Amino acid sequence: MVIIGSTRVPIGNPITVVEIDPNDFIIGIMGLSNLSRDEIDWLDDPANENTVAEILNFLEANRNPDNSFSQELIDLVEQAISNLISFNVNNYPGKNDGFPFEWWLDSNFIMNSGNFDMPSDVPNNPNESPNAVEASLFAIFPKEAVLHIQNSISALDTAQDLAENNTFNEGSPMKSLNNGKSDAFRHAFWNALDTAEFGASITKLFTDAHEFGETGIDSRMDLFNNGQGRDIAVNNNYGFFTSDITISLVIQQAVFDGILKYLSPTENNGGIIDGITQIIFTNQ
Repeated sequence: MVIIGSTRVPIGNPITVVEIDPNDFIIGIMGLSNLSRDEIDWLDDPANENTVAEILNFLEANRNPDNSFSQELIDLVEQAISNLISFNVNNYPGKNDGFPFEWWLDSNFIMNSGNFDMPSDVPNNPNESPNAVEASLFAIFPKEAVLHIQNSISALDTAQDLAENNTFNEGSPMKSLNNGKSDAFRHAFWNALDTAEFGASITKLFTDAHEFGETGIDSRMDLFNNGQGRDIAVNNNYGFFTSDITISLVIQQAVFDGILKYLSPTENNGGIIDGITQIIFTNQ
């Protein structure tokens, strides 16, 4: 059965207990990955569709402000359940990239294959593997994870071009890409691309998880720019078919308008100067 708050909802036999904590929906979504293959097949069985509907109806009936569940939580749980039951060996995310079926259940593949490495914010360390929180989320949202990694590469490539062309008048490409204005662009562009393709809620899960455990000034800058990128995509009603060029130009303008933030002053390679470096708006 699923425990939702203090209420138990049966989801078949054998019985499993999956914690869905409305006060921490990341842990709740991750909990759905504890379902066994048999239980996922049970969810996918048309004979049980009424019970699955009851689970979703329960969430719908207990959304805020009347009870404890927000629309964001409900949407994420519904998407997670849909992902768990919708993929088969002939149609699954990553198939065209040569990924094995059910790679999302293999944390070793996610963390060590190199297929999910993302651009690093550390100079001379171009890529980094997902952390444990990211890997858990990728297991629940594999379709979105594949797009997320592709977008991370697109965002870096575009930011590198802007830095090398000195688009934001910072002189040093390395400085601009590491905690500078091109870096601010990269984070906002990455989040805007993700949001256009699969929404702000899952994008926030992914990019917050990417900063998991980081508390420095550079991480605070990244989180701010991530949020601005998501807001820009939402406010402009960007969707899956919005061109990358359209989104890029708007994010570039956000840099010039001071909607994003970067670190200044920094060392020549963009490194932080203790006690001096501050987060400032990109029009300064």
